[in-house]
Amino acid sequence: MQQTIATDKFNPRSSLIAIITSVQERLKQLYAWSGNQRDEGKRWEADNFSEHKTNRECSSCSGSPAMIDIDPRRMIASELSLKRGAVLLWAGTKCGPVEMIKQLSEVLGISYDRPLAEQDPTFIEILLYGYKDELLTYTHKSKLKQGFYRGCVNDVKFLRDSGTTSKGNLKAINYFSGPVHCPDCIQSSHYDKECLSVTVDGQTINQASRLSIQELLLFVRDLISASKSTDTLPVLLELEERLLHLNKIGLSYLSPVYHASLEGSC
Repeated sequence: MQQTIATDKFNPRSSLIAIITSVQERLKQLYAWSGNQRDEGKRWEADNFSEHKTNRECSSCSGSPAMIDIDPRRMIASELSLKRGAVLLWAGTKCGPVEMIKQLSEVLGISYDRPLAEQDPTFIEILLYGYKDELLTYTHKSKLKQGFYRGCVNDVKFLRDSGTTSKGNLKAINYFSGPVHCPDCIQSSHYDKECLSVTVDGQTINQASRLSIQELLLFVRDLISASKSTDTLPVLLELEERLLHLNKIGLSYLSPVYHASLEGSC
């Protein structure tokens, strides 16, 4: 079965979440292509390789959507500075919260240029959950504004609860959501068993999704070196380009695909 994988040009000025989720999508496309080459007569789609947020067979929650909430563990990349995009939700954007964070860092004596891991750890909690001790004055779109910084966890909850239809916002909500209220689901993978029969270079989607960006980059480069298919080469090159960018800015440790057993950096 011949199948062409859709590709598009990489924009390094995109938000970090857009870049990370584009890695997710291309990885799923790669596995769908592999499944279609193996299984004559079956049509694999990229969505077949999406991880469920909860386990439908979980004895604790039975996969209840009520177990899913905003997971703060992957919202802050403490290895980065605020300038380089430590707050992943807003990295690469020019929205109001970015300007508020700049002002907040000045108020609290936090360097905008040093990695957060080298500074007061309580500031990470503030970035996540907000700061109500002082009204912040900041400039956004040439207008002077005031407000309290509500935190990126609350920002995502606001986007979710307001019923946003923006594709970018929906990708961010999905990326930062997880089974935080079920201790069993948070320790296990939730892929359909059938999709785990498909492998790429001996790796299932479950295994590949748990690779760090640096490890996934090596995996993709091995595939490029061994590639004999003109169908997969473009998407492999796109994966390499995006992973190189993420690795270069200091996110080599991060797994670009959300998974329940993630150990976060914050």
